[in-house]
Amino acid sequence: MPTPICVQCQMTMRCEKNDRLVNDVCAGDFSPTYWLGDMFRCPKCHTEIVVGLGIEMDDVTVANLRAGGALSGDSMCFAYSPEQREQYADQFEKRSEHVDG
Repeated sequence: MPTPICVQCQMTMRCEKNDRLVNDVCAGDFSPTYWLGDMFRCPKCHTEIVVGLGIEMDDVTVANLRAGGALSGDSMCFAYSPEQREQYADQFEKRSEHVDG
């Protein structure tokens, strides 16, 4: 498995969590897809990334895993393309304002 390096800090990132659920949001005619990957964190600046997306799941599988307690609320992150981030920029700002203060 590749070892991620933080570009800003020049530090080797450490694996913090296996089986991090990533919601690859719908784009165009494609429906949302869920993947499991490994979350790495920079020990200096605490930047987090998810790599090694290997297991694909659908909505029903994710719902069943949550119902069974296998996935907690903090287990999911979202994957947006640069175009989607630009399209939803105001929502990201509102979300970060809510979290930050």
